[in-house]
Amino acid sequence: MGIHLTLYFYFLHFWIGPASTQPQGCYVVGKSQERVISALQQKEVPSYSEDVPYLISVFSGAVYGGGGKGCRANETLVNIETMDCVTFLENYWALAATRQVIKHQSHNLTPDQSFSAFVQHLQFIRNYQTTEKQNQGRIIYLSSAFLQLIKAGLLQDVGEQNGIPLQKTINYVSQHPTKFAGIQDWGFMRSIEKELSQGFLFYYPLDSLPKYKMIAQSGDLVGLVTKVPGLDVSHCGVISVKSGSLKLTHSSSVQNHLVIEQDLNTYLSGRTTISGLIVCRPVFPKHKNEYPLLSDKK
Repeated sequence: MGIHLTLYFYFLHFWIGPASTQPQGCYVVGKSQERVISALQQKEVPSYSEDVPYLISVFSGAVYGGGGKGCRANETLVNIETMDCVTFLENYWALAATRQVIKHQSHNLTPDQSFSAFVQHLQFIRNYQTTEKQNQGRIIYLSSAFLQLIKAGLLQDVGEQNGIPLQKTINYVSQHPTKFAGIQDWGFMRSIEKELSQGFLFYYPLDSLPKYKMIAQSGDLVGLVTKVPGLDVSHCGVISVKSGSLKLTHSSSVQNHLVIEQDLNTYLSGRTTISGLIVCRPVFPKHKNEYPLLSDKK
């Protein structure tokens, strides 16, 4: 495993330690903690692609919104009741990863320990930039999170198989600084934009979606590439493959709630500002011995 993945499991092992009512530094909204714990207490967890229908069902009924009112800058927001498209993707991925990790444990985790593990996954994906100086508080460029998590070995760039490089100058944030007043390190933000502009990620233009459909799997994470100058993606969600059709689960500002398994072609047909899809697939170790820091300690 690469160093990023090793550190990832080290920090997760740190969280799966002494039980606590709520991990320190968390801001939990409503019944989010109870719902997450319920989803993590199942004894039988299938493979990731088979787990997707259940994972999506956990978030059923969620409404659209930031959901972070009252959360301090140094706290981790846990809110699966109110989410925008990015925070839905964060929570979904964190829950999926935690369920896959927990099933490799040789001992049962307490409810508090399992929730702590979920929080650690959530923090890892949000703080993918790895240092407090670099962390801007939340994901701003989704493609940057995708790229760094690919480097960490936690995502696979599906478009690398049969898509094309995303060649676009990314500079929307630095060109609109008043919209992003919370950013403290503009030099670092410009370095992110420079990296994203080099075409390291692959994507599927809309007329190439049949190529993606050939290899699509339930649970793929997608970012909808936008035609807006300087911006990478304008929306995101989770793919389900049903009877040969692609479905998109996403938190919609138009419908004001989580939309479950909307036909992807129907969604795309009315949106002229979307040029294609970035597709990433979560990667989870398949064997217990690939979790060296999560083996037998209680």
